[in-house]
Amino acid sequence: MKESHEMDMPVEPGSIEFPKITQTGWSKAGKFRSLLAWTGLVLVTALAFLFSDLSRFPVLMWDESRLAVNALEMALNGPSLVTTFGFEPDLWNTKPPLQIWLMALSISHASQPEVGLRLPSALAALATVALIFYFTYRFTRSPVTAAAAALLLLSSRGFYGTHVARTGDYDALLVLLATAYCGLLFRLLHGSKSRAFVFEATGLCLALAVMTKGVGGLMPVAGVVVHAMLTRRWHRLWVWPSSLKAALIFSVLLTSFYVFRELSSPGYLEAVLRNEFGRYVADLDPQSEATRQGFMYLFQVVTVHRHFALGILLVFVLPIGWYLATPRRRLLLSYALVVSFTFLLVVSSSRTRYYWYIAPVYPWLAVAAAVSIESIIKWLKHNLHRRWQALGRAAPALLALLLAGVFGLAVADRHVRLVNYRDGYESAYGPFLKDLVYAGHDRITVVDGGRADAGPVMNAHYNPVLRFYQMYIGWRTGASVQIVHALPASLSTGDVLATCDARFSLSPSQAFEVIAHTGRCNAVAVK
Repeated sequence: MKESHEMDMPVEPGSIEFPKITQTGWSKAGKFRSLLAWTGLVLVTALAFLFSDLSRFPVLMWDESRLAVNALEMALNGPSLVTTFGFEPDLWNTKPPLQIWLMALSISHASQPEVGLRLPSALAALATVALIFYFTYRFTRSPVTAAAAALLLLSSRGFYGTHVARTGDYDALLVLLATAYCGLLFRLLHGSKSRAFVFEATGLCLALAVMTKGVGGLMPVAGVVVHAMLTRRWHRLWVWPSSLKAALIFSVLLTSFYVFRELSSPGYLEAVLRNEFGRYVADLDPQSEATRQGFMYLFQVVTVHRHFALGILLVFVLPIGWYLATPRRRLLLSYALVVSFTFLLVVSSSRTRYYWYIAPVYPWLAVAAAVSIESIIKWLKHNLHRRWQALGRAAPALLALLLAGVFGLAVADRHVRLVNYRDGYESAYGPFLKDLVYAGHDRITVVDGGRADAGPVMNAHYNPVLRFYQMYIGWRTGASVQIVHALPASLSTGDVLATCDARFSLSPSQAFEVIAHTGRCNAVAVK
């Protein structure tokens, strides 16, 4: 096929137009103002919700703190292909370094360490909300439906919660990139015209998703493949030479990284096979909740545990909406549901089933739910008997109440419950040590035993939270924080000891004077 800037493809059954968003040709200028108003409402709401609490809780033990150490060491040493822990190549956290690069850049410029670590995740989450709004609007031409999809996503605990949008982890960036390439693939499969740059952008987003979370970045592709086979449109993905360009972008970027990473630190590829593929076929941690749950656990997380905003209502909304939807909207519903359901099946089939592993399904569940609700409301408005038409007219108001209710629950959950959540005593070290330094203590010895059950590749005194704050305080203030694993045998007058580890007692005595006490943490000065 001869390629130009825009490649015309024959319009087939199942092909759809993606009209440009411009004011030209709209029947009323009010539609443009409505779009701007809904866009502004969604973005302002997302900004306030996602960014206002980033500094209100300390670095968490799992898994934010290990990435925090990775990022701070890279900020201190400069950009590198090799992620380090303890300034040695990290062969436990074997994900490619895209997220670590962003966190290192952010922490180098942020005034508060917690904000610096979490800002890339918050920005990725904001971009995902905007992308879902844009995609849904381009397809439905309804700003209300687009806003509903964005707000349902924003109100989903599996999206805004720990390990995704609110902490310095991989998954928020993964969700953004997976949503982007799944949206591009939908356009390639069903758009009446496919531009050359769409293929190239798809290849780039796929490569960046792998650079974010390794093999996990490719898992949503399984649902796209299933959908392409069911609709018999897989041939739309093979257009010469655009498909070749996309494949080259993907393969050159990833091959270059993995080859040079292995050359920089031999043994990396073996560790990747053990850690990333091993999670699928083996119990890396038999005591973990992720290996004790049954096959249906992740489906229950979405619905019964209400990690998606609608919770169990989703089970009723989706089939009813699909049945009542127009053929055009049913096409989008089918794509979103196949991508989501296939992804859930793939992760549920593995031996490791952490709830945040399924974060990429929430944008597509939000789109499916919003389009289903729109279809139900339209049916109610046009098909109810005259005596029930008042219910149809009230349906938009009921939708507004539903969205306000689920978003209110999300605000209470994230900004009240989760702000006070701690996943171990280790998180208390951050604010406690910063308070001691601000009080003028510039030489502090911390007594901490660490985690004895942290795993075979982590030392017996594993505490990356403490390690992070030790390095950060020394870097930013020049204060000295020394970590020991037992009470020192000899002490000098004026020495400051601190601990948040209940295994060590720093009670007031003839030898110690308490200088600070907060919750489980104590600090004493030697008399």
